[in-house]
Amino acid sequence: MESAENLLFSEVETLDDLVLAAHQELEAAVLRESNRAFNLGLRTWLIPGALTIIAVFIFSKSNWAMTAITAALIGLAVIVFAIFVASQSKAKSPTRIYAKLLAGEVSRKHSELGHTTDEFTRRALEILPDEALLAQLLRQQETDRERPNPLPEEESE
Repeated sequence: MESAENLLFSEVETLDDLVLAAHQELEAAVLRESNRAFNLGLRTWLIPGALTIIAVFIFSKSNWAMTAITAALIGLAVIVFAIFVASQSKAKSPTRIYAKLLAGEVSRKHSELGHTTDEFTRRALEILPDEALLAQLLRQQETDRERPNPLPEEESE
């Protein structure tokens, strides 16, 4: 049985198709990861939030207004936290997802099509918009590759 990546890129016949398929898969995987992070952020505060609301209700001697205000504030804090976690996931996951899930299959497929990694990168940067995740990732990889590694300075005694 073929893996999901093999099925994804099995219909690819040109370098442009490969670029677009890799871009779509990267976008979908990052979206899945950020949704998972958002849900985790919500679930993290579910029990502590509920316990806090119950404690406020008990200590305020069944004051419904104070309990409702507390519930609203906790709900707002939980949503803000979940959005923060999801945005951090979205910012940091493209590199990891591409390296772990897509890079090998993309490399195999563009080699199969008779192209090099540089040709794939150049074509991706030509056809994808600047704000596309794959374009940003490939641009960053090019910058990192071109930047010389600084040698550690020797200590003078």
